[in-house]
Amino acid sequence: MSSRADSTSPPPYSFEPSSFPPPPPRAGDVARNWSFQAKFEAAKEPVRQAILDTITAWTFSETSGESWDFIPRQDVQDAYDAAAVDLRKALDFIIENKYAVYLRDDMDRRRHEYFHRMDGQESSPRVLPSPQAFADDFDTAHVEVQIAVLRTFALWKSSRGGKHVRPLHEHVRGEYERAPIELKTLLEWVLASGSVNPVRHSRDVRNFEKLEKSHLQRSIMIRTSVQPFL
Repeated sequence: MSSRADSTSPPPYSFEPSSFPPPPPRAGDVARNWSFQAKFEAAKEPVRQAILDTITAWTFSETSGESWDFIPRQDVQDAYDAAAVDLRKALDFIIENKYAVYLRDDMDRRRHEYFHRMDGQESSPRVLPSPQAFADDFDTAHVEVQIAVLRTFALWKSSRGGKHVRPLHEHVRGEYERAPIELKTLLEWVLASGSVNPVRHSRDVRNFEKLEKSHLQRSIMIRTSVQPFL
């Protein structure tokens, strides 16, 4: 990383949770946006460690284990700015929810975020996404999750007397828009939870949720006690 000064320097790092505003720009300089770095500095140490471990684990996964590079803490904003959409969503989720558990990939992020939201808002009604929002989220999902969504379309229809046909990727928006509420709810669950299992009934969702939550709780216990992948 290149050296920085004044407006191009990140907020100073501290092991104590506190907030550091970005330094003022010098004349003629364009101030950088240090908002994520500032949130990082203001977080408690377990959350900051989750951010660093997530960036490392995500990169390690994307490079098929070819590199294991821990980034310097002062370079968090650079990593955030350069992150793909899925990693940025994971980092935003961790920092905004003070989530002290690292995430490995987009499927992992969806699963953790889904159950975190469920635990905090069990009595709140679920709001189904618009067709465009669903299609956009589908496009960024892991291929295994996309397949589960497409299989859910087919299973739901075939279990009700229709043909077992998966829609084409480019037809997902229209198929979702025309789907009845029951099917929309199942599709949204598969996508939001990062499930690789297609579902055809609400009871399937309940069964998978019990299994996934149990697995997630065990995973969280392990991750909060050891370093990533060790």
